[in-house]
Amino acid sequence: MDATEFSSNLDNYVRIRERLDEFCKTCLEIRQEVLEVEKLENHIKNCATTREELENERKSHAEELRQINQDINVLEDMAKALKTEKENRREKVTNGVRAVQSSRIDANSALKTLKIEDEIEKSIEEDKYGPPPTPATNPQICVPSIFNVALTSANPMTWFSSLLHSQLTSAANPSTSGDQHLINRNRMPPQFVEASKMKQCEHCGAKIHRNAPTCPMCKMKTKSKNPKKKKKAAPTLDGL
Repeated sequence: MDATEFSSNLDNYVRIRERLDEFCKTCLEIRQEVLEVEKLENHIKNCATTREELENERKSHAEELRQINQDINVLEDMAKALKTEKENRREKVTNGVRAVQSSRIDANSALKTLKIEDEIEKSIEEDKYGPPPTPATNPQICVPSIFNVALTSANPMTWFSSLLHSQLTSAANPSTSGDQHLINRNRMPPQFVEASKMKQCEHCGAKIHRNAPTCPMCKMKTKSKNPKKKKKAAPTLDGL
């Protein structure tokens, strides 16, 4: 082998070595890229799985939210219906209490006209549900018809006693008409029930309690309807 051929072969070996080195380097780069691709594929799969799980969770929460919204709508409709019913019932109560208040004011006006101090007390329902009493524009007292009969009668207390007796009799008889129950026995002044305990003041003629020492109208002393008898002193040894 001459020098020229040897030099040519040596150049070929060098080129082959360079090509092998480039090939090995390229193979390493390709292998590294393949590993990165596999990692990315795994990451993509994990992302897809997570996305599917989140989508399913979103759907489940959406169904829960739909049910919650539906329940809220039902509760709102129920609250509106209950509020309307409450307002209607409260209006009925207010109208009833207003009627009771008007009757009580008329009755107390009649009692005041008869110079009777006691009056029908205000009920708890009037304080809670009743409207505030409006001041009367006409100072004249409006007395109901049943009290006009009492005022024009010769003895008003006797008339009220007879009326109370008729009311008690009709209450004991179920066949009596309900319109006759005009007096509430539990809330009427004691003068209606205990008319026999009244006496007439000899100074002003007002009806007062039979044992009252002074008349509350004219402030004059009065005599008792049933004066107490004086007790006799017990005999002593000196008197024997």
